[in-house]
Amino acid sequence: RDERPARGESSIASLVVDVAIPLAIYYALHDGLGLPLVTAMAASSVIPAARTAYAAVRERELNQLAALMLTLNVASVVISLVSGNARLLFAREAAISSLVGIAALATVLAGRTPMFAPAMEAFMTRGEPRREQAWHRLAGGDRRFTSMLRRHTVIWGVVLLIDCAARIVCAYTMPTGDLPSLSTAITVGSISLAAIASGAVYGEKLQRALDAELARPSAVA
Repeated sequence: RDERPARGESSIASLVVDVAIPLAIYYALHDGLGLPLVTAMAASSVIPAARTAYAAVRERELNQLAALMLTLNVASVVISLVSGNARLLFAREAAISSLVGIAALATVLAGRTPMFAPAMEAFMTRGEPRREQAWHRLAGGDRRFTSMLRRHTVIWGVVLLIDCAARIVCAYTMPTGDLPSLSTAITVGSISLAAIASGAVYGEKLQRALDAELARPSAVA
C-alpha cells in the first residue's frame, strides 16, 4: 500500500498544530480577551517552542514549520517593543499566508501527497470505509485522479500567495485603524475564493471519478 497519504495527513496535522492553534491562541487572547500583544504572542509561542525543542532534542532535526512560527512571534514582539509599528505586525500575517501557500505548492512540486488532498478526501469519503478504499485506489494508481488532486492544491497555494500580496499592500496603504477588520475580510475572502474555485474546477470531477470507482464490480465489498 502507498504510504504517501499518511505523510499528507501529517502535513495537515502539522499545519493545525504549528500554525492554526498558535494563531487561535493569539487572537483569542489579544483580540478576544484584550491582553497585551506581548502576552498573547508569548502564550501562542509555547507550542511552536516546545515542538521545535522536541524535534531538536529527540529527533535531532529542525521542525521548520514550528521554528518559523516561533521566529515570526519573536520578531513580532521585538517589533512591538521597539517601534510599535502596527503595519509591520499586520504584514506578519502575510508571512503566514505565504508560508502555507509555498508549503502547499512544494508538496506538488516534490511529488508528495498534495497538502490539501487529505481534506478533500475526508469531505468526499465521509469516513465510510468503502469510499475511503476507493479513494486510496484512485490516489495510488490513477494518474488523472492524482493530477486533479495536485491542481486542486495548486489553486489553494496560489490563492494563499495572493492573500499574502493583498495583506502587504493593505499594510502599507490603508489606515491603521482599518487593519484589524481588513485582516478578517481578507481571511474570509481568501478561504471562500479557494474553496469555490477549487470545488468548481475539480470538485465535481473528483466526485465523478470516485463514484465510477465505487461502481466497478471489483470495488464491491
